[in-house]
Amino acid sequence: MAVLSAKEPDEVEFLSLVEMRDDTIQAWLNDVSQTDKIPFIEAEMIANGALVAYTELLFKASLKQLTGLVRGRKAVKKYI
Repeated sequence: MAVLSAKEPDEVEFLSLVEMRDDTIQAWLNDVSQTDKIPFIEAEMIANGALVAYTELLFKASLKQLTGLVRGRKAVKKYI
């Protein structure tokens, strides 16, 4: 997935892909037997953990950018 390997991740694209993935999974779970759901759900928990970890990285990167912008704004205000 290109969005996961981009240097500058696109949060909007990532959210769109996550929502599309969720819709696909929900539709599949409605159509599959209970016995087929168990192994899928176990594997899905691992994949979901990786997505949560990536989301946390995006959040930290966004917070770092925001902190830099706030500091920059304060520095500019000192000279105005």
